[in-house]
Amino acid sequence: MKYNFQNSDPQLIYKLLASTVVPRPIAWVTTVGSSGQANAAPFSFFNIMGSQPPIVALGIQHRADGRAKDTLHNIREQKIFGINLVKRDDAQQMNLTSADYDSAVDELKEHQIETIVGELLPLPLIASSPVKMECRLYQEIPTGENQAIILGEILMLHLIDEALIDAEAGYVDATQLNLVARMHGRGWYSEPSALFEMLRPDRHKD
Repeated sequence: MKYNFQNSDPQLIYKLLASTVVPRPIAWVTTVGSSGQANAAPFSFFNIMGSQPPIVALGIQHRADGRAKDTLHNIREQKIFGINLVKRDDAQQMNLTSADYDSAVDELKEHQIETIVGELLPLPLIASSPVKMECRLYQEIPTGENQAIILGEILMLHLIDEALIDAEAGYVDATQLNLVARMHGRGWYSEPSALFEMLRPDRHKD
């Protein structure tokens, strides 16, 4: 089957992409509004995009009615945000925060999610997350009438000690993070299971 995206329904395009570009890491994004109201929401259109400087990218689409999501509004306003990666034990709470809450609702309080305050930025970070990133807005790239890419510069990384093989060298055992990722359909996720290793080949020599 072939799909010409130039002539396809946007919902069909979304379903196909979200079900085939898998697994996708989940950024559980925490932000604060101008009134001090905290917000938490998960996004799987997310990944790292460089290390010098360290850049993460979030693809954020608007609500069905065309309004910007609270996460996007807060990032635009405050220029900072937190990214919390999701371990298996937190998957249910993460899923609860994906509901379309009113802006006045603090999802962290609503679901009794424990937080800590960032070291460098005045942000709530999810205490149980094995990997937390304090980010400041690097650039916003509009990619359509109702969507945008947010590039953030990571200022500080919080990483659980249990996952470190060599802290100074930066060697991490990712299996110890036990992170979940998004798969196909509305409710499917994956977790680390059948891993395999392939070493990068040496440079070809004539």
